Amino acid sequence: MPDTSWALVHDEGRPGDSIASRLVAHAGTGHATSTTDERALLERWGAFVATCTAHAAFAATADNVRLLDDELGVAADLRAGIEPLDAEATAARLCWHLARFLVVHGAAGHPDRRVDELAQRLGGTAGLPFSDAALARALVHEATQQATIDSLDAAQLAEQYARESAWTMPAALAAGAIDPAVQPTALLAAWAAVASARRDRDRAEADAVGHAAARALAADLGAVLERDEWIRARLRNVKSTKPARVLIAARKKALGRA
Repeated sequence: MPDTSWALVHDEGRPGDSIASRLVAHAGTGHATSTTDERALLERWGAFVATCTAHAAFAATADNVRLLDDELGVAADLRAGIEPLDAEATAARLCWHLARFLVVHGAAGHPDRRVDELAQRLGGTAGLPFSDAALARALVHEATQQATIDSLDAAQLAEQYARESAWTMPAALAAGAIDPAVQPTALLAAWAAVASARRDRDRAEADAVGHAAARALAADLGAVLERDEWIRARLRNVKSTKPARVLIAARKKALGRA
């Protein structure tokens, strides 16, 4: 299982029926009751996390919390040396892992929903709210801890997690991380995203052409007005001369007699 939550726990006792897998199953039913069931499951998970010690809570990612006889429990403990973060950063870690899991399994609710956006929604529903700063702390900590365990580059891992935070289903597909079972759905979503981008491009090009035409027309009108003002100014100058005033006065006198 490639999900990064497993990098920080002992590779044993993986749950067969986890919170994460149940949420994916609910998303695939298409039943009207699924949303209610998902909310109840998320609320129950959040309440369970609140009862855990700091170490247990940090390990209680939704893919590491199992349901056994309808009781929740953490399947695998943190590895030795892994230090948990504060409660808010822990909540961010848990919700980010679940959001990533749901996106790559086609259960995000919408193909264009990003991992970080979904994580915030999950945190609100589960009663595990967190800030953007807490999520940033959690991902840096995750990269540092995994780099130490697996002798990897922490900066590269942090950049990878930042990219994964922006994953949607099409982006996860492009990264080769999407679950094979939902690849056709992700591909359709990717084509829809391409079509939408093309429509946006066409509208932008049409708007640009329209703006250019409007600017050209405005320039032409400005030139005409400037020329008319120049003509009027010349006429005013001519009318102000003595011969012109004499002619104008004579014409008015003649019109008065008529």
